[in-house]
Amino acid sequence: AKCPQPANRRRRRSVLLLDSKASKGDFEDDFFGDDNIISRSDFPESWLWQTEQLPKQPNSQGISSKILSFYLKDFITTWVVLAVSITPTKGICVAEPYEITAMKDFFIDLQVPYSVVKNEQVEIRAVLYNYADEDIEVRVELLHNPAFCSASTERQRYRQQLPIKALSSRAVPFVIVPLQQGLHDIEVTARVRGVMTSDGVRKKLKVVVSNKWGYIMALGEKAISANIYHNLFIY
Repeated sequence: AKCPQPANRRRRRSVLLLDSKASKGDFEDDFFGDDNIISRSDFPESWLWQTEQLPKQPNSQGISSKILSFYLKDFITTWVVLAVSITPTKGICVAEPYEITAMKDFFIDLQVPYSVVKNEQVEIRAVLYNYADEDIEVRVELLHNPAFCSASTERQRYRQQLPIKALSSRAVPFVIVPLQQGLHDIEVTARVRGVMTSDGVRKKLKVVVSNKWGYIMALGEKAISANIYHNLFIY
């Protein structure tokens, strides 16, 4: 499938997407290392399910401990670490939750739906967060993927340059039309002007074929299951 180009839709897309007409030279000023941005793409809800054997010999305080080294996943969030121990003498013990915060002064929150319908226009949003105590100028880019029709093409990158106030955020919408069924990458990168600060996010977007009758039947089944579940707890 190819990106459709009817005159009326092309005119509407130019309003929705192509709001920056700066020259390439204007964009390149004071923005460093676009090609070196490594996008975050690993976003599990939970991880690090593993079993460890603690030393039998405790320290002077009677505590056995072990240091674990690992890389955090790509979420900008606060992780909660939970640990459960089992011993022959004391049985099961649950430790107090321990929090680890992953944070950046500047980052992207790419918001995409669970699934979209092939050949139907959809809007995705990249929310840019500035946690620094000063205003910044940002250049954001939607990377080209032939599985989608968008303002970014194989020959021409789509970029926007915009200011973000200190300790604030700003949403950047992108309109796309999915052309191929399946799981496809959506990737957005951004760089702060004048400093070596950047971020990128790559997520999978599920593209399905329209099937309205199947969707209605699925909704009906969920509604029936929900009613049965609810009644079991009432009576």
